[in-house]
Order: sequence, then structure tokens, then C-alpha cells
Amino acid sequence: ITGLPAIQDLLTYVFSFKGRLYFAYEEILGFYYLAVGAIQGAVDFFDLSQIARKGFYVMSLGSFSYNSCSRPRQYFLIVTSNGEYIVYEGYDPDNAANWGLVGRYNGPPPIGRNCLIDTTELIILTLDGAIPSSAMRKDEGASDDDAITEKLGRLLTDLNVNAETPGWQGLLYPRGGALIINVPASDTEAGHYYQYVQNTKTKSWGRYTNWDALCFVVFNRRLYFGTFDGRVMLADEGQNDDGAEITLNAKQAYNYMEDGRGSGSMNKQFHFAKVLMASDGTPSVSARLSVDFIEDVPPYGEDVGANDGSIWDEATWDVDPWASDMYTQFFQVALDKMGVAASLWLRVAIDGVEMEWYATQYIYEVSESLF
Repeated sequence: ITGLPAIQDLLTYVFSFKGRLYFAYEEILGFYYLAVGAIQGAVDFFDLSQIARKGFYVMSLGSFSYNSCSRPRQYFLIVTSNGEYIVYEGYDPDNAANWGLVGRYNGPPPIGRNCLIDTTELIILTLDGAIPSSAMRKDEGASDDDAITEKLGRLLTDLNVNAETPGWQGLLYPRGGALIINVPASDTEAGHYYQYVQNTKTKSWGRYTNWDALCFVVFNRRLYFGTFDGRVMLADEGQNDDGAEITLNAKQAYNYMEDGRGSGSMNKQFHFAKVLMASDGTPSVSARLSVDFIEDVPPYGEDVGANDGSIWDEATWDVDPWASDMYTQFFQVALDKMGVAASLWLRVAIDGVEMEWYATQYIYEVSESLF
């Protein structure tokens, strides 16, 4: 690629839009672009210094669609490092008749070059969380209340101190029904990352650990990530973690056990919890109850047995019991805790085992009111 101010290694982002490649260049307020269909050769430059009022440089490039009353329209989005979101329509920046400014919007500054998440709506990863591009274009501007990550609160925004650390990225993983946000967990420890993962059906969030992923990609519907030390890993496959156990933590929201008779504000003596689960093996499961927001972390615990059913082609037909792929049973936990609100914390270690958690039943007594 020729026509750049210095070496092409300083190109920081590439995006394909309407048959043309567009490039961001390190700390330049503008973008470069090739001829239609070209992947090399001389680039032209589109200067944004008279357009972008907040200055600094182009962080990322993307596009989004909008259905107007006449037809679907596709727009070109330029994201600057200071939180300016500039929208153009057209296909030829050389030709004013085919390239026009649609709008210029202000919002929270983006995080990382891979700050754009392509879902049914373009989502932007910012210092205030992951915000839909439509919220950026509101008259009053976007805020943290518009973020799809609002439920994560400070779990995510406290990591803004690592904004300059490589690895920030969001992507949609359709086969897994997940939206993944990769975040550096440290600004000093190279290769230490978390993934905040949203179930795209229920919109609930979880967090993955020990996937030290610098970047993610979905290829042929499968999920891959590249590590800080140069390995490529296939993710979300099989029932162990690269040969080791998969460890799970699941903690329910605090529940006041309100029954319509004012019991929500009363002390309760919790005796037992019965966890309804299913597995096709013997996962290691333990649980403890946290009351009144005092956390009680369970250890990894005892094995829960699988179904002792019959073996196909060896058992006697109509005599021996059927085996089941998934054996459903209750796992009973002694609690012996007193409090107003309670939350059950389950810890599981599995290796080659599938497990599902269906429901929890509590056995408790209500005592006098605290208020």
C-alpha cells in the first residue's frame, strides 16, 4: 500500500464498505481508502480535521443499516478516540455527489480498536459500557443507562483503568447464543483477561475466567481466540478445559422469600436447600447459603452420582431398568443459617460431564420481624 505518511505497519484498522477498503492510521484524524475492489496500491486520504470538533484521531471504522420509509440504507461510521461518532452515506469519498455527511454525534469515548460489535444493531464498546449506535444518535446523546452492560455496573467500568491495554473486544457468537466482551483484567499482567458473556436469549450475564484471550473470531460458526503468547485456541468445544476440569460458579440473586404476608422483612431460619439438577456423570458439586449480603464461599465438594441404568444390547428387555442420557435428581444441602434475605452459591467441577441446574427449593421457618 502506497501513499501513506510513513510505513504501512502504522495502519491500525481496516474495514470493507461497499466494495472498498478503508483504513485508520495511527493518531491521524482522517482515513485512507483504496479504489473499488483493490487490496493494494495507492490510497487516497479523507481529512476529518474540519469535521471532527473534538479532535485527536480515528479509533475505528464500521457501518450500520437503517430502514427508512422508502428503503433500507447503509451508513459509514467513523469513531474518534475522544467520543465523536461521525456518519456518512455514499460509496465514493472522492465524489461529493456520492458521499455526504449525515450527522455528527457525541458520546462516551470508545475503548480499543475493536470497539464495534456487529449484531442485529451495531454496538459500541465505550467507557460507559457497550452502547447501541442508535442511542448515540439520540438528540440528548447516549449515557450509561443506554448500555446493554448496565447490569454489570462497576464490574465492567472499574476495568476502564486498563483502557490502554490491548485486548478490548466484543463479538456475537450465534451458535453459542452469546455476546462476548473481552476485557483486560490488569494493566500490568500481560495475558490476563476476563470475558463478560451475555446469554442472547435471556439477556443474563456471566463471566468466564482462565481464557487468556487477546482476540476472538467466529469462523464457520465455531469460536476461536488468540492468546497473548501466540497460540490459537478452539473454544466452547467438548467437556473439559484443555484437558483440565471446568470449574463453575453460579450464585443466585438475594431473595427475601416474600409470600404476600409480610414475611419478606422477617427473620428466617433456613434449614435445607434442595437443588434440582441433571447430569450424565458424576460432577463435583457443593453449595452454601449466603444471608443478608454476607458472602459464604463454598469449596469444591462431593460427587453427585449418575444414573445406574442398563447397558444397551446387554440388558434383559422389559426387565432391567432404562438408563437415561441425563439423570435428574435432588442435591440436598444443610444450611442452618438465619437471616432476612438469602442467596445460594453453587460450585461445580466437571470433566467430561454435562450438567444442568433446573430449580432450587428452600425449607425454612419464619420468626419475628426485624423492623
